[in-house]
Amino acid sequence: MTEEAFKQAILADPDDDGVRLVYADWLDENGHDNDRARAALIRVQCEAEHAPRERRTQLNREAKAILEGNPDWTGAIIKARLGRKPLFRRGFLHHLTLGATQFVKNAKRIFKAFPTVRSVRFHEASNEVEKLAKCSYLARLCEADLSKMCRCGGCPIENDIMALIACRFVGNLTNLNIAGNRMDAAQAQALAATTVFGNLRELNLSNNNIGNEGAEAIVASTWMGQLKRLKLRGNGIGESTFKMLRKQFGKAVTL
Repeated sequence: MTEEAFKQAILADPDDDGVRLVYADWLDENGHDNDRARAALIRVQCEAEHAPRERRTQLNREAKAILEGNPDWTGAIIKARLGRKPLFRRGFLHHLTLGATQFVKNAKRIFKAFPTVRSVRFHEASNEVEKLAKCSYLARLCEADLSKMCRCGGCPIENDIMALIACRFVGNLTNLNIAGNRMDAAQAQALAATTVFGNLRELNLSNNNIGNEGAEAIVASTWMGQLKRLKLRGNGIGESTFKMLRKQFGKAVTL
């Protein structure tokens, strides 16, 4: 296979470590020092995904050393002004932090330059989610962090939440963080009623205002059964409701 064929195979099945590890072998055999460093990062980070905690800590230190020895990998991202705080996972750029409007404006450039990005932290996204929800490039993401959208306390972020709930491009998300957004019971009920989050596995609703009524609506939703983790801390949920949630869903629910 050619290098381009390997890259296309990785994009076609981003959760398959096997393709990445074969690519690492190819880089060792055909590449230069920089390529061999990339091969080492792929192997270290792929192993870290499934390693026990002590071994994972060691592997993460090794990955950090490789990245620090190749500053151009992250420097290119910062220099292009396409995002901040780049994070690599399983050998490739996985996560960026940037504004929602910046993402909408630059999404085509971001995915052309860094097609393996699958996770974004949308920093202080209040008043920007309605535009974001119309961006088809959201479908490229499996993780989205829209927590603490408003820091001033005065933005109408209920509009942002409803725009997200109605978005047709979020169906590939497996992890959604909308903690700290003054979300109330009515908005939680709207979230529970939506069918757009067909692949969601982790949902963080911590530090909102959904209360018992909102929590009960979420767990009664048609997609609650697919969640592996639901965080509800700081929502004014009573002890009896929490006990009911724990009895029904076990440790998938945390408070």
